[in-house]
Amino acid sequence: MKKVLLSFALSLGFVQGSFAEETATVGGESSVQATDVKPAEKEKEAINNARMAAEAGSKSKLSMKLTLGYNGGSLEKPLDRLRPNYRGVPGQLQATTMGGSVAMAYRLDSSSSLRFGTGVSMRTPFHNSITELTNNKSETSKTNIFNVSNPYLEYNRTFKSGNFIHSPSVTYTQATDSHYTDTMGLNASVSASWTSLLDMSGSNWQPGVAVSAGYSFYADTSPTFLVKRKNQNTNMDELVPEQRDSLGLGIYPFLEYVISDTYSFRTVFGYFNYAMYRGSDDIETESPYQSVGIGIAPREGLYIYPNLQFRPDNVRADMTNIAVSVTFNTL
Repeated sequence: MKKVLLSFALSLGFVQGSFAEETATVGGESSVQATDVKPAEKEKEAINNARMAAEAGSKSKLSMKLTLGYNGGSLEKPLDRLRPNYRGVPGQLQATTMGGSVAMAYRLDSSSSLRFGTGVSMRTPFHNSITELTNNKSETSKTNIFNVSNPYLEYNRTFKSGNFIHSPSVTYTQATDSHYTDTMGLNASVSASWTSLLDMSGSNWQPGVAVSAGYSFYADTSPTFLVKRKNQNTNMDELVPEQRDSLGLGIYPFLEYVISDTYSFRTVFGYFNYAMYRGSDDIETESPYQSVGIGIAPREGLYIYPNLQFRPDNVRADMTNIAVSVTFNTL
């Protein structure tokens, strides 16, 4: 997935930045009573993956979906206010960040929903003074500590076909956070994704793959933007040009192992990331990454994923990011 969308997703609680097992059912309102549904039909409708069931949302006609993600410090300094930019992403916020989204969901039918929401984010959530919190300004960066920004509209569909569970989605996001609008000059982004998972009967393993593509719209035609960075030699802030990417593609194989009804092991292989930069027709391969963590599903519609994010070709404690993501749906 492209670099802008990865950092954009973090502000919306992707944790992804830029991405599991318990039996759950996805469905809408129906005149058919539960006792009238045959066991085989129930099994066909069942989404036997806690993460995908939580992403699918509530079965109610109207509901609320909340996501929350925390990108903490490194494995070496987990409580530090700065986190490693382990992939060298242009425009990446270097402060620890707690971000997420709040969305109202309208269920269109038994397998699809329309959601309208907005991002919420808090920078350095455990390191702000009373003065900074009162003024909502970070003394180090002079940026807002707390933001409600980046509204989005999303269509999501989750369904089962044979032994496969599929979840396509399309999202439009309007950039309003000053980091993206003022620093990066970003106006909006459009993204589409498709996740497929193989539910192997009789096995605890569940392999899958997610494919994401996105395009970013900027306020001007410049191929670069200026970002403030500290010069290591002079210890002074200076403006450094960084590239803008416009088109991105990511292919993410993942593997899950069901430990129990509540717990599962999950790892994502972000090895296939490609971007096209403004002013160039070349498609560049981005730095690979991997996440490893434990999925926790205390109940239907709630999924918690504490994990580590690192580069597989540069595994170091000081360049490994600690993160956790939470998806919660009202029932």
